[in-house]
Amino acid sequence: MNRHLSDPISVSGGSIQSLSPTPPSRNVLTGLKLFQGCWLVFFAFWMPISITALWIGLGVGTGLWILVSALSIKESVAAVPENENLSKFYLAKERFLSIAGLSGAPFLFPLLVFILAVLASGFYIGCSDPYGSVMKGLWVGFRGIATLQTFIVYPWAYQTFNRAPFARTWAMATLLAVGSLSSFYAPIEPYAKLFMRQLIDNPPTDLTSHWLVVLATPLMKWITGSRVDFLQGTGFLEQPMSFAGQMQLLLMLALALFLCGGYKALPAIFSKRWMAVLVPIAIILGIVFGAERSAWLGTFFGVIILCGSISRKILLRSLLCIVVVGALSYAFVPIVKDRINPLFTGEDASVTTRFEIWKRSFELFQKKPIFGNGIRRFPHIYVNSAMPDKGFLDHAHNNYLHILATTGIVGFAAYLYMLAAIFTTTAKLSRSGVLEGLSEKEADQLKYKRSLAIGLLAGTAALCVSGLFEYNFGTGHVRLTYFFLLAFLSRKI
Repeated sequence: MNRHLSDPISVSGGSIQSLSPTPPSRNVLTGLKLFQGCWLVFFAFWMPISITALWIGLGVGTGLWILVSALSIKESVAAVPENENLSKFYLAKERFLSIAGLSGAPFLFPLLVFILAVLASGFYIGCSDPYGSVMKGLWVGFRGIATLQTFIVYPWAYQTFNRAPFARTWAMATLLAVGSLSSFYAPIEPYAKLFMRQLIDNPPTDLTSHWLVVLATPLMKWITGSRVDFLQGTGFLEQPMSFAGQMQLLLMLALALFLCGGYKALPAIFSKRWMAVLVPIAIILGIVFGAERSAWLGTFFGVIILCGSISRKILLRSLLCIVVVGALSYAFVPIVKDRINPLFTGEDASVTTRFEIWKRSFELFQKKPIFGNGIRRFPHIYVNSAMPDKGFLDHAHNNYLHILATTGIVGFAAYLYMLAAIFTTTAKLSRSGVLEGLSEKEADQLKYKRSLAIGLLAGTAALCVSGLFEYNFGTGHVRLTYFFLLAFLSRKI
């Protein structure tokens, strides 16, 4: 064979091999994958802080996902040899999930089923409305799908973890770190917000101090947020329910990483045992001072499932710890006592409000039981003791009744199917693997993956129990965090 003298060659195993230069497109793709991984870690950093930043991050991440997928498909198609019997288009179609980095994504199909159910619900509502039409049905259906934009975080994050594996541990460590800081802030938050608001409203008369306060006012307004009437801790967020839901998930993961030894696979200081102990303690503090009773109940069931999945001894110890933490919180944290006592006196307005809203929600379901009233069409229901800033409620304060009322039996069945798929998959992946014959690093990785599965099994249970008393499935921060965390799992441990 003739070879040009300028062709690069190398000697390997006694034979001469040609070294083709790396195509520029591959260099671009490699750089994009690295940037995609770094962006995901940055996204994890902002997750317990700002919903606005998260939407921006999600938009950029989605763009990266589409771009990396398109370049990967182009590169794969270009590498397919010419074959008269098998077209490149057919190969690209057959291998799309693998090329796009979504091969083995266990929850992709259940999410698509729920999306289709929402589309069907909206289509039916749009067609059956007065002056309805097929076009209106499509419009209502696709507008309903737009409310599920948080789902896009799952395929994007899953692809990123496949393309940039370093992000799998760094994103988890970053999320736990910021969540811990948010939880540490929760106990002092009401006093800090009150102090900053007083500074903003009554700046000091001293000239230097006055200008310092003026310059810091935009930051203080951002920190205090639009609501300062909550006595409950909200961390770096504005709503206690968002904070409590997010911290439930992080607590289950932090506990699982500690109890299963998976923390050793985390980078830098997060692989230390003392840090693995400190993180769940901090998050427990946040949940206590968050003072969301539904979150307390969800956390209780989540911890029981988590510890029971590991061993009976750990389960018994966890029950003892729960009793001790509960007793100390009731005795020494005033907000805990204030939230519990009304349950025994029958003077809790939020309980009577929930009964009223649940009754109205079920009546809505009875009117349109098959496809519901449309996911965007839950009405404003005016009841006594509703949200003080709005005077009405626009959700059912219950995941299951809300989905029944808005998407009917069709959407509810799809929702239950999605939950069943998540429970069965996480339960299967949470089984202990064989560590014999593995190196220390490989054993740590196996423990890490099992910890994620157990943590998400318990986290799903915690949210499902909390969802009996609140609509956490519709809370932006909670849903984004949940589907982001589900992307850490693949079909095989």
